[in-house]
Amino acid sequence: MKKEFDPNYPVIVRMMDEELNRVKQIYDRQMAIKAETGSMPVHKNMAKVSGNMKWSQELRDRITIPMSQFKAIEHP
Repeated sequence: MKKEFDPNYPVIVRMMDEELNRVKQIYDRQMAIKAETGSMPVHKNMAKVSGNMKWSQELRDRITIPMSQFKAIEHP
């Protein structure tokens, strides 16, 4: 299994890097909207505060869940 996985490790690292860049773009876009309008767009049918909290939780989960799985991989 290690023989099959080792060549793919750089691919996984690249994919993680791309995902982190996408998350940063989402964050930057949302902060630009907030700077322009004074508020952030939130999920439909959600209050302003709970919508903002839900958005930030989803963004955090988008990073932490794959990262915790990535950290579980044993590789030198």
